[in-house]
Amino acid sequence: MKAQQKQASGPVKLDSHADTCCTGSNCIIVKYTDKTCNVIGFNRDNPDDKLNGIPIVQAATAYDALSGETYIVVLSQALYLGNHSSYSLLCPNQLR
Repeated sequence: MKAQQKQASGPVKLDSHADTCCTGSNCIIVKYTDKTCNVIGFNRDNPDDKLNGIPIVQAATAYDALSGETYIVVLSQALYLGNHSSYSLLCPNQLR
């Protein structure tokens, strides 16, 4: 069984340099894929630091539109950075 995660709020940013969507602690995990990967470049203090065993997930977050409506955005095949990031990065190419 996976550990319970805390609900948090935080920004979601578009990152045209990203090669995949990266979800932070502001997303809720819908499903784990049982796949992981190693990533480099997510530690701002030391960009060469490698993070090992990052889960690949399906995650969801809410978007509050100016109209007052709230949309649920579901991201598939995204890296779950969890405690490594309080925000999420969306890859426009993957969203297309």
